Amino acid sequence: MKLIGSVMLKQSTVHVAFAGMLFAGILLSTGCAARRPLMKPVTVKVEGSETLFKPGEIIDLEAGAAVGFEAMMEALQHKDLLFIGEVHSDPEHHLMQVQILQRWIHGEAHPVIAMECFQTTQQEALDRYLAGDLDEAAFLEEAQWDAEWGFPYHYYRPLLDLVRAKQGRILAINAPREIVKKVARTGIESLSTEERAQIAPEIDLTREAHREYVQAVFPLHAAHGRGEDFERFYQAQCVWEDTMAENIARFKLENPAARIAVFAGNGHLKYGFGVPERTVERAPSDAAVVLPYPAASDLVLERGMADFVWLSRAVRVSFGKHPRPPSAGDEGGISWNP
Repeated sequence: MKLIGSVMLKQSTVHVAFAGMLFAGILLSTGCAARRPLMKPVTVKVEGSETLFKPGEIIDLEAGAAVGFEAMMEALQHKDLLFIGEVHSDPEHHLMQVQILQRWIHGEAHPVIAMECFQTTQQEALDRYLAGDLDEAAFLEEAQWDAEWGFPYHYYRPLLDLVRAKQGRILAINAPREIVKKVARTGIESLSTEERAQIAPEIDLTREAHREYVQAVFPLHAAHGRGEDFERFYQAQCVWEDTMAENIARFKLENPAARIAVFAGNGHLKYGFGVPERTVERAPSDAAVVLPYPAASDLVLERGMADFVWLSRAVRVSFGKHPRPPSAGDEGGISWNP
């Protein structure tokens, strides 16, 4: 088990006005080119290979080769668990996600997805929305979307609309934000019995490769004015990941025939030691990881980081104030987790 498109402009009739605009654009671009050097095309490599990949391509990391969308989906079609990543702030990643899900659940009635962006305390509001008892505005208010997640809802709407249209299930899998914040401040041992019951019974702090990975982003966290020491920060990270894994696995054990698509930040999925491995250890399944991933010059992808990587453009979108500090959960972009 591994855990790991051309627009053709027809040359028929070109309006004079358009031709004038085009000519002016050429002059403008020529003037700009005289002042600014051309940007080097962004290309990406896979470790052990000199093949260059560009934004828009899908890479089979084990093979170190580009594959088409249908070839990737054929390889994923019979998986029990499909972990699909994102950089939360990248709208292109959310478009990739809905394409993958739409193909993966084609012909399937009542699909099941699990989403990091919803805490377990929001499950009731989510269920009522999917059942049609709440309209979108009421759902977002009841779920306190802006306060509890904060990224633009329209990034996520297509996923919810797709599942809702098929009368499917959406699992709210994330740990309650206030509990995770408390762990980051004062440690797991400070939780009350009631608080402890809202996270996974077992929190695994022993994965050294995972610890090293999280430690690499800790300076970024500290730079945002957070006062926690690393050990408590790491406990909070594992509380997120073990709790998400616990909630996915519990549903899978109760519904063995169910296939589940899991949507979470890349940092929770990369290399498998965050949510994927912790889920499969609880509920043995045939799983795979797909990461929408921002291309960057000189980026070298490691073969063990996922099964497939779908390269996006290196674009960052700013959308205003967001209520949460950065963490390891959304590696590769602006990261804000509860």
